[in-house]
Amino acid sequence: MLKRYNRQTMKTVMFCLLLSVFAACSQKTPTSIVNQRQLNQMTPNIAYVISSYEDAWETTLKIIQYDFLLPIEIQNKEKGFFSTAMIKEYTDDPPRRYRISGDLSSNDKETMIKLYKSEQVKTPEGAWKTRLSNLALEMKMVSKIQSVLEKK
Repeated sequence: MLKRYNRQTMKTVMFCLLLSVFAACSQKTPTSIVNQRQLNQMTPNIAYVISSYEDAWETTLKIIQYDFLLPIEIQNKEKGFFSTAMIKEYTDDPPRRYRISGDLSSNDKETMIKLYKSEQVKTPEGAWKTRLSNLALEMKMVSKIQSVLEKK
């Protein structure tokens, strides 16, 4: 009986040691700030902020209208969607035009903000061709929105 008890105890001790080795080798869970930085690198047009939907909506529209001087053409707060007017830049070669659209959704404490830039370039034939955004403008907007909401 004593040998059996010792054998069972040894198995338990070995199992606990093995678990502690695996636990020591595993990575620590990153903080939410680190998670947000990783998210910003992977998807610079999306932000998760700890803010009410109301604050996030008002701040997002205010920053786009007054900091970036883009007029809002469509806004539906209930559906969480907005879009700016088409902005035309003829000083660029070739001329281009774009609009910023956004989606906001929220759970109890956190709000997700997604911004999209629809960009078109004028071809030599006079037609407008859609091209992918380089995400630079969206990244500036998301960064500004995040910093303002973090201060609230």
